[in-house]
Amino acid sequence: MSNHAKICIVDTIFPKGHRYLNSKLLEAISEYYSIDVINNYSYYKDIKLKNVNIIDKKQFRLGNNKLLNHLKLILNGLFVSMSIKSKKYDAIIFFTFDTINFALIKFLFRNKNIILIHHDNTARLKDKFKYQCFQKYRNKVKHIVFSPILKQYLTTEIGVDSNLIFDIPHPLPADCSVIKDIKTSPKIILSTGYANDETLIKDIIEYEETNHILEKNGIIWKIRSSNITYEGASLSIFNEHISQEEYNELYNNAYGIVLLYSNEYAYRFSGVLFDGLTHGRIILGPPIALVNYYNEKYPNMCITFNNISELVNEIASLKYPSKECVECIHQEIITQSSQSNIAESLRNVIAK
Repeated sequence: MSNHAKICIVDTIFPKGHRYLNSKLLEAISEYYSIDVINNYSYYKDIKLKNVNIIDKKQFRLGNNKLLNHLKLILNGLFVSMSIKSKKYDAIIFFTFDTINFALIKFLFRNKNIILIHHDNTARLKDKFKYQCFQKYRNKVKHIVFSPILKQYLTTEIGVDSNLIFDIPHPLPADCSVIKDIKTSPKIILSTGYANDETLIKDIIEYEETNHILEKNGIIWKIRSSNITYEGASLSIFNEHISQEEYNELYNNAYGIVLLYSNEYAYRFSGVLFDGLTHGRIILGPPIALVNYYNEKYPNMCITFNNISELVNEIASLKYPSKECVECIHQEIITQSSQSNIAESLRNVIAK
C-alpha cells in the first residue's frame, strides 16, 4: 500500500478518557497516510495535524439507558456509513467499537480492510451474547490490541486468526520522558481508573475507618468512583472527570498506583497501569491476567494483592527498588512505545 493511501477514522462512542490516546494514534498514522476523521461535536477540536482532515458529523450522545444506547449506536453507525459512502478508503479504523452493535452495522461498511481497536471489548467476551455477536465478524476484520496477553487470549480462547491480531505499543502519556522525584511527604496513592470496582471502594472506606492504617502512615489515597464521593483524613474519593494537565500532575506527584479492578477486567489493557510504569511508579493490582503479565515482566514494579487488608498493609510498607532498576524499566518502555515505533506498527497493520 502506497504512502498516498487514504484512511478513515471512525467512532460511534467517543469516550472522554480516550481523547489523548486517539490524538497520539492520529499523529502516528498521519506519518504515512492521509486521514479523514469523522468527528462528533467538539471531540477532536484540538487536533491540528498535517494530513488529517476533520469531518464534522453529529451523532447521538450516549446516556444511561442501555437499550436506547444500542439504538443510538446503530443509528450512529448508519450516519457515519452514509457520510463516507461515496468515498474510497484503503482502510477504515474504528478507534472504539461496541461488540454487539458492530455485528449489526458491519455490513454498512463495504470496505474489506476494516480495523478494530480493542479496549474493554476483549474483557467483555465472557458475556455469552457478546461472544456470539463477536463470532460473526471475528475473522472478517483486523484487530489491534495493546498487550501480547490480549492477543494470546483472542487467539486461544476466542478463536481469532492470529494473523488478524496486531499487538502494537501503547502511546506514551504526556510529560513522562524524565522520571520525577518520588515524593514521600505525604505519600500520595492514586486509583484513577474509570473501571474501579465500587465494591472494593466501599470495602476500602470501611477498612480505613476501622483501622486508620493510611492515616497512621501519612498516606493520602485518591480514588475515582462512578458514584461515590468521600472525604476522610486519608481517603479522597471523587467521580468527576479530570483534565489531562491535572492527570499528569497527579502522576508526577504520586508515590504509587493502585488498580481496583474486578475479575471482569482480566483481559483488558489498562492505561492507568501503563501510565504508572512510564512515570516510574510502582503498580499494585489484583492477580488478574493483565496484572500477572506485568508482575512477571517487572516484579519489582508491579505487585499483586489478594484482599483489602493485604493491599492497605502493602501500601503502608511500600518501598522502591534501586533508582537504576526503575530507570532501566522506564527507558525500556519509552523506547518500545516511541511514536516512530507506533507509526511503523500501525503502518504494518494497515498494509498487511
